Amino acid sequence: MVKRLAIGLAVVGAVAGLWIGLLVQSQQNRASAPRPSPIVHRFEVDRVWTCEKADTENGKFYKRCRCDEDYFRRLFSKIPPGGVDSTPHAIGGETVLIQSKQAAPLVDRPSVDQMKAEVTRRLAIETVFGAGVEKDMTVIETRRWRQNGSEAREILLVDDLVGEIKIILLVPNGLTPIGGFPAVIGLHGHPGCAEDFLHNFNGDKLARQGFVVLMPSFRVMCADGNESRLAKSALQHGTSLLAIRVYETIRALTYLKTLDYVNPTRISLIGHSGGGSIANVMRWLDVGLAAVCLDDWPAKYFQVGQVLSVVPGDAMPALPDISRFLISDVEKFSPIPTKVFPYGFPEGVEPIVSFLRSGRRGR
Repeated sequence: MVKRLAIGLAVVGAVAGLWIGLLVQSQQNRASAPRPSPIVHRFEVDRVWTCEKADTENGKFYKRCRCDEDYFRRLFSKIPPGGVDSTPHAIGGETVLIQSKQAAPLVDRPSVDQMKAEVTRRLAIETVFGAGVEKDMTVIETRRWRQNGSEAREILLVDDLVGEIKIILLVPNGLTPIGGFPAVIGLHGHPGCAEDFLHNFNGDKLARQGFVVLMPSFRVMCADGNESRLAKSALQHGTSLLAIRVYETIRALTYLKTLDYVNPTRISLIGHSGGGSIANVMRWLDVGLAAVCLDDWPAKYFQVGQVLSVVPGDAMPALPDISRFLISDVEKFSPIPTKVFPYGFPEGVEPIVSFLRSGRRGR
């Protein structure tokens, strides 16, 4: 009897020791991934996003498609058009000066480290947006509701350069696991929004699988004349609409890393269509992503040195010469685990979850 009791106590002690060890290791891992600086957080119940305020003539969809006021009033007012590094390009039937930031074209396939350096330099997030990636932001939570096994929150991230970024955040039910929940940022395509990713691209299903899910709504992403005008203006001001959307995604990522119930080392990115164009370049940036999932999107990062009646949102003069390295052999040539799925993710959430949990590359 005494011997059995001793064995039982030893087993309990071993299990307790293992659990404590895992807890300590988890806390060390979380401590090793520094949290961004504090944010200003407040509640404004039923506040409506500027880009979804009632539009009696056209409705919310059309309002969001042309909601570019903050870009012109804030961002473009701080970046003068033209400049010493400007090159004439024909866009939308007229010749304009565009700041290029493009060095000699890459002829041979670069190494992974070279590719990271090239994408980072050409996208020029830090150069154009300054220290904005790490600066504080105001977080305004406007409402909460239950969403099929998770708590949903509608939030406005207010940034001094690009204005209001609307996001929907899903937090799984139940206790927070040791180390925090894994998380996913879901990027919609044209002409979608956060609600589109939530209902049609596995957003709520990922939350039921135990992921915190953050879904931003991109403005002026409707593949129309409004997006073309904004893309053209961004190019004239030394940046691109693609870079702006990468910046907004990084700001959402910055917010996600402040949440104490999220494991900051297990945040992945899922991009559909136009969102895939964004995710595809973000995998090359040192922003701390664990993995990237894309569907089979047709991005070419179009060369704009030709007459284009409509300028696509992912047009960027500094990227086309390396686009073949961006869009070919995606799963093998990548600094982090990356998986390409059929367009629209028709196989559902299970293959996505399996890939994200495996931590392995696509092939």
